[in-house]
Amino acid sequence: MKLADKVACCRTPFMIRRFATGDVVRLNNAADCAAEVAGAPIRFVLSDDLTRLCTALAYSKGASTATAAILRASQSIAAQGR
Repeated sequence: MKLADKVACCRTPFMIRRFATGDVVRLNNAADCAAEVAGAPIRFVLSDDLTRLCTALAYSKGASTATAAILRASQSIAAQGR
């Protein structure tokens, strides 16, 4: 998910200078694909653990899964803050 979002936000072309001639050349890079990725409906895809959690929540009828979801969300937020 993060890689696709970074590609979608990329706007800077990748430029190099040739040593032999001094010419500046633009190379194909993420900026060339940014508009297509930004328009993709599956740009944001859940990771496997979140997919499993959402499936468990969808099929559960008890509060224990919801409690586990809150705990996992807290752990995920704490891990991102490291």
